[in-house]
Amino acid sequence: LSGDATVGRDMMRAAVESSKATELWTTLLVVVLLLLIYRAPVLALIPLITVGVATEFSLATLAILAKHNIIGLFNGIEVYVKVLSYGAGVDYCLFLIARFKEELDEGHATSEAVSNAIAKVGHALVASAGTVICGIGLMYFAEFRKFSQAGIAITLGLVVVLVASMTFTPALLRLVG
Repeated sequence: LSGDATVGRDMMRAAVESSKATELWTTLLVVVLLLLIYRAPVLALIPLITVGVATEFSLATLAILAKHNIIGLFNGIEVYVKVLSYGAGVDYCLFLIARFKEELDEGHATSEAVSNAIAKVGHALVASAGTVICGIGLMYFAEFRKFSQAGIAITLGLVVVLVASMTFTPALLRLVG
């Protein structure tokens, strides 16, 4: 079979399969790296849970905005949002957790260690994320529509991941100690 409809259908199927494979391999790579870094399964799950929840929230928000014609999105944008959100979000969480572990090693109680970690690295996380968010956000002004749409979608994903890293990760750290 050939023709525009068949090619379009095949491209849509390939995009969906690619998205699922990318998400699977991204998640597996993050899990393996976190287990190697921390050698503690519970601690390794905290960044993954944070970023997973934040990414799904971002994608749901983007879908709602697109459904109401507030923004336009191209097919396959979820791959870009997932990969960049996982990469940046895990990095933000690792930075915060590393400082949290240092605070625990200094003898602070869990709640105090979380508070101190946020106080000491929060500004650096926001500044670091802010430069990436602003840089990618500037893609919105590109004339090529996919770049413009990616600028909106990825920026939203990164903002949500940053907020989750600064709020949800500390809450999880307090829960597990």
